[in-house]
This record gives sequence, structure tokens and C-alpha cells, in this order.
Amino acid sequence: VGKDGVITVEESKGLEFDVVFLPQLHRTGQADDKPLILVDKQTAVLDDVQEIFMAPRPNTETARADSVYSFLWKQKQQRTKNEAVRLLYVACTRARKQLHLSACLTEDDKQQTRKPKSGSLLAVIWPVLEHDAERHPIEQAPGPATHRERDRRDDRDQQHHRRDLE
Repeated sequence: VGKDGVITVEESKGLEFDVVFLPQLHRTGQADDKPLILVDKQTAVLDDVQEIFMAPRPNTETARADSVYSFLWKQKQQRTKNEAVRLLYVACTRARKQLHLSACLTEDDKQQTRKPKSGSLLAVIWPVLEHDAERHPIEQAPGPATHRERDRRDDRDQQHHRRDLE
């Protein structure tokens, strides 16, 4: 564990903690750029023969949805999603007593809670949380004016504290 008590999910595997915080579950990872060549290794179950599939990225004018490249790209995206779900499971199961999940939710024009972005970890667990999110109103985060007011108040408190010490 780092000196500040914060570690990554990968580092936590096999460990347990009384309290676990998983912040910013609403965030999405960076979108992958499509590589010029996709390579995918497949292992046959019966005879342990390994096959390699390769596909060049098609020209945008000639790209087809049913191409080998499109198939391999969809497989890569699904594997990435599966790995994120696995890491979320690992992170959640590290908690012995308390698990704190945090995320930012937004509302639409009708003040209904919007579904999280599809690439986020929150989207994975949203079907379980959606009902609770609709029952509890969204708390407004403090805006810039609120932060400025707090900073001014802190400055005043520090000035009063300095006067008291003199």
C-alpha cells in the first residue's frame, strides 16, 4: 500500500480492506484508435492449435461492417469491456466492511436522471442502481461562486486567526 493509503485495483488483488472507495465510476476511458492492422490470437480447444487472424484497417470509403477487421475490432472492444467489469468485481470484493461507490449523475430537461455513458463502469452496474437513483434527488454540486465564497470565508478566518495570535 502506498504511503497515502491509495492503491490501484490491479495492486489490490488478493488483499482486503475494511473500507474501499471507488470514485468517478461515471468516467469513461480513452477511446481506442483503430490500429492499421488488427492481430488476434485464437487457440483451438480440441487440438491446441493456435491461429492468428490479421486484418488491415480498410479504407474509409471501402469499409464494410461485415469485414474481418470489423469483426476483430468488435472482439477487441468486448474484451476491453470484460476486463473492466472484472476489475470492478475485484475492486468491490476487496471491501470487508464498507464499499463506497461514487459517480456524477446528470439530469435531462425533464429533470430525469440520465443513464450513464455506455463506456463507464457506472453503466455496468446501472441496472441495479437505476431505481434508487430515481427515488433520490440529485444533489447539486457547488458552483464556482460557492467555491469563491468559501475561499473568501477561509481567507477571513485566517486573518482573524493571525490577529488572535498577535
